[in-house]
Parts: sequence; C-alpha cells; structure tokens
Amino acid sequence: AQQHQRSRWYIGGQWTDRMRKSDFDQEKKTVVGDQTTTSHSVGPRTGDSYHYTLKGGWSLNLPKTTIALDLEGGYGGNKRKGEMNYKETRSVAGGSPVTEDYRSIDDYDNDENIGLGSLAVQHKFNDKGHELSGSAYYKYGGHALEYFFNDLMSLEGQRQQGHRAYEAEHRETMRINLDYALPFGKGGKLEAGYQYYSYLEDGDYTMQFWNPEKKEFYWREDIYNTFYFQRGIHSVYVMGSDSYKAFDVQIGVRGEHTHQVLRSSIEGSDRTVNRFEVFPSVHLGYTLPHEQKLTFAYSYRTNRPELFFMEPYITYRDYYTAEIGNPDIRPEYIHSFELNYKKTMGEHTLQSSLFYRKRKD
Repeated sequence: AQQHQRSRWYIGGQWTDRMRKSDFDQEKKTVVGDQTTTSHSVGPRTGDSYHYTLKGGWSLNLPKTTIALDLEGGYGGNKRKGEMNYKETRSVAGGSPVTEDYRSIDDYDNDENIGLGSLAVQHKFNDKGHELSGSAYYKYGGHALEYFFNDLMSLEGQRQQGHRAYEAEHRETMRINLDYALPFGKGGKLEAGYQYYSYLEDGDYTMQFWNPEKKEFYWREDIYNTFYFQRGIHSVYVMGSDSYKAFDVQIGVRGEHTHQVLRSSIEGSDRTVNRFEVFPSVHLGYTLPHEQKLTFAYSYRTNRPELFFMEPYITYRDYYTAEIGNPDIRPEYIHSFELNYKKTMGEHTLQSSLFYRKRKD
C-alpha cells in the first residue's frame, strides 16, 4: 500500500478454502400409488467454498469529501461430494418386500470467473451530521458453470444408473445508492435516499442419463431448457427522528417498485411482475426514572424468493432427490412488533423483550 497526505492506494489478494466434512445418516420413505420405497443412506460428505482473487483500490480524503474506488477480479465457487451406502426396500401392496444395496456417489461444483468494482463518495457539509453520500457496485460472474454428477453403483462397482446435470450461465449484480442526512433542532435528524438493485441470470440447463443396456450416457433433449431472469428494484425512503424530554421517536417509510422477468423455454413458464409496495416502520422510546427505558418498534417488510425457488425445471441433489421450482411463488410479507424493557443497575443490566410476528405467504 502507498499513502500520501490525501490519497492512498493498495493492492492485495485473497485465497480462501473453507473445507468441511460431515457424516451423513438419513432414513426416508416414499409412497407412490401402491408402492412404498424405504431407503437408509449412510456415508461421508465433504465440501469446499473457495475464493481466489486479486484486488486493488484508491481513496482520496479531502477536508469535506472522501472518494473510494475498489476493483477485484478472480475465481470462486463451492463444491461438495458424497459417497453413500444405500439399503433400499421396495414393497407393493400384497407383495413381498425386495431389498437391494447400492453405493451412491455424487459430485457437485458451482464456479465462476469474478469481476467487480465499487465506487463510494461522501460529502460532509459540516461536522453535525449534514452530509450527502452515494455509492455504486457492479459484479459480473462470467463462464459460470454449475454441474452435478451422480452415479448409483452396485456393491461390485458396476454403474446401475447415473446422470450428469449442467447449468451454464452468466450473472450480473448491480446496486446504486444515494443518501442524504439533515440534522435539525437539538437532536432531530431527517434522512432520505434512493436505491436501485438489479440481479440478472442468463443461461441454459441440460442433462445426461445413463443407459444400462448400451452402457453409455445419452442427452435428454426433453429436459434441455434455456432461462433468463432479471429482477430490478427501485427504492426510495424517508426517515425522521427526534426526541422531546423523555420521549424518542423515529418514523420511516420506504416505497419499492419491483420489475421482474422470468423466461424459460419450458412452455407456459414465462412470468413478468410489476409491483409497487410501501413499507412503514416506527420506533418509540420512553425513558423512565431510575435508569429504566421502555421501547416499542413496528416494521413491515418483505422476503423475496430466490431464483432457485422459481426455476420451473427439474434439478437433482442426488439420485433419490429431485426438485422443481414454482414460477408463481409469492413473496413473504412480515409484520413485526416488539416491546422492550431495560433496567440499568450499576454495572448490571436487566432486559426483557416481547415480540409478535405475522407472516403471510
């Protein structure tokens, strides 16, 4: 790193491997029509979250203004492997159960080339909290490949079944913020801001299955699927806070417009969403005698489903577990109420909380 009176630059790198290992034990019963299948799987599982990047940045500190620029590029992802011993028992109503033993081997990897940059600017009009700040962030994940291999083997090591799933895509994340803060009175503050957030994913999904008779993998053309997803959210907020004698109050409101597009080559799965929502929040505080304080808070917020939950095509976790998303899944909305009491006794503090949350969808 190099530093002058007002400017500073740095260059560095990151090498991260977060290794994990676990012992897996699962019993599962599946009923389809008049057939019941019970399986018991035992074995080790391993995983690795990895991140290898180079990064650099520059910052400028002026008397009232600061500017910071950061750039990063590299490679990252996560992987997992498993080797399970399966005991499977199948029974049909009126028939005798049949038990077979297998080994299931799975290998998963999700990696991408990473390029990202961020810019932050802050201007202080004075030392009392009157300031304007803005930031921008962009991340590109190129040549992203998510694949899953799974083989169902006999105890003698012969492949009985198997499949290979490939999801190739590129991902883009962008965020722009603009925030303004204006103090007033003895302890009041008015804050307002704007944010734009966007996430884009574009790619295709294909699979191979094992043909036991020909002893080779073949492509499943009926499973091949292209997809495109983009979610853009414009947000504006206003929040005011002040205090009067023993009372503290903070009231805010956030308005959000969501534009979301999901397209897929699977027939009937295209969706477009345009939605405007308002999310208020209130925080009240009252200071009681003898170092006691009572606070009340209310907020209304949302939890949007990730793309994984909306993908309208089948993906596999292992030979026995297939998943498919729902393109019509709705966001979750949460009303949160909280009441807190705090009593300070010298070096000791007594605190209790009562909360209620109501969730929809």
